[in-house]
Amino acid sequence: MSTGIPEVKPTRKLETAEDLDIWQKVHSITLEVMKSVKAYPISEWSGLAQRTKNAALDVPVLIERGFKKRNFREKMEFYIKAAEALDELKYLLKMADQLGYTKKTNPLYPQIEESAAMFTGLIKAMEKRTATQPVRNREFSREDLPHDGSQESAAEV
Repeated sequence: MSTGIPEVKPTRKLETAEDLDIWQKVHSITLEVMKSVKAYPISEWSGLAQRTKNAALDVPVLIERGFKKRNFREKMEFYIKAAEALDELKYLLKMADQLGYTKKTNPLYPQIEESAAMFTGLIKAMEKRTATQPVRNREFSREDLPHDGSQESAAEV
């Protein structure tokens, strides 16, 4: 019997990058890419095939690197780089399709699109969080310091 109250899913502790839904999704994509490039012609093994494998591998690796960062902005930068690597992968797979290296349109496209949407949501949420961070936890550049002629030093801020 439904009470009209949405079900609350229990939250789980994220101990490693592998606990992230986005990591699990891109890991499965990477495994499929590694299998699929074996069908590329030998002439492409050091070119398009290698670049495709590198792009596929970069995505989960960058997520793992970002996950380990304590600084929120550094973490977000790695997630943005991972999203960019996913974009590169999508293009490389499209190129392989158009060159006829795959038998049909790649079935990974929907998974890649879903992963891209997950990255967009993650990055937007992180941007929102960094915008609301208290000033004392923010990193400052020289431009952030007072310019009103006061003698206040960076160490006092």
